[in-house]
Amino acid sequence: MGPAMRGDCIETPHGTPDKDGYPRAKYQGKLEAVSRQVMRLLYGQEAIEGKLVCHTCNNRKCVKPAHLYLGSPQTNSDDKWTDGTMCVGEKSGRFNKSYLNASKDTEKNKEITDDYVYCRSL
Repeated sequence: MGPAMRGDCIETPHGTPDKDGYPRAKYQGKLEAVSRQVMRLLYGQEAIEGKLVCHTCNNRKCVKPAHLYLGSPQTNSDDKWTDGTMCVGEKSGRFNKSYLNASKDTEKNKEITDDYVYCRSL
């Protein structure tokens, strides 16, 4: 089975999705994101060392080189926020309740809790 086209993306048919939906396949005996393997083939191990492989298309299955770029955790977070794909809030597991405890205003805490539980996605 070859890659599937979805819009302008090339989706890999290989790998088993991880908990976040990124396809992973074995590389030197360890499971690794298929998109990372593509970047290694294009740029070499040294170029990708310590970097994240990010997607401009927000399609976790995409392996089209034009849609992939190397970034830091900060650039990845910034992109997720800008693209509207970052989950935040109490239910996302990324909510720091110490923000609520810092305020003694319980009405404000309730407002933050009620309004700050959302996950934006495409």
